[in-house]
Amino acid sequence: MLALNGSGVTAVADGAFQGLDSLLSLMLDNNAVQSVSMATFTGLIRVQNLTLHSNAIDNVSSDALWALRSLRNVTLHDNALVELDAETLFAGNAVSANAVSANASDLSAVTLAQNPWSCNCSFGPEFQDWLVQNVDLVTDASAVECGDADDATAGDAANETSTDSAPTTASSNGTDSNALLSYDFSVCSPPVTQRVEEWYVRKRDSDRC
Repeated sequence: MLALNGSGVTAVADGAFQGLDSLLSLMLDNNAVQSVSMATFTGLIRVQNLTLHSNAIDNVSSDALWALRSLRNVTLHDNALVELDAETLFAGNAVSANAVSANASDLSAVTLAQNPWSCNCSFGPEFQDWLVQNVDLVTDASAVECGDADDATAGDAANETSTDSAPTTASSNGTDSNALLSYDFSVCSPPVTQRVEEWYVRKRDSDRC
């Protein structure tokens, strides 16, 4: 085990752990790391436990954790993550994330709460679907919340026709929190009749040109 937690680390150089191919656990939690790059964990082929919680991570490269072929447990809670692209979530599931593990079927526990997750329509619904399908994997799934929920209503009011703006807040949807598992994304999918009407208007306008 290599314990670097609470040691004031602000950045990890690419290849910093090269040569530690017998290491099983790496603890980097409670530091000030801001990003995880493609080569951060190069060489850690036997690491099973990785703690990255309580940092300031706002970016995880889409293939940052591929080197961790034996990864079983990873903590990412209490960071500054807003979104993870499709390549950064977990491979083999509804939302793929090869970055977390090249062999995601071996993962047994992931933590993602206490991050300011975006709940706009381009990310929130897909992320919610993935969480629902992986509640056994994400041990704190019920505590994963929308970080932008307080500004959601304002965003909709400013652009009512945009399906990329955030939906109404959880409180306005009758729930007691901004829990992503129960968040109402219905505003992200306009009714069929509305979509047909919008298509008709666009077609009519194009015909006039």
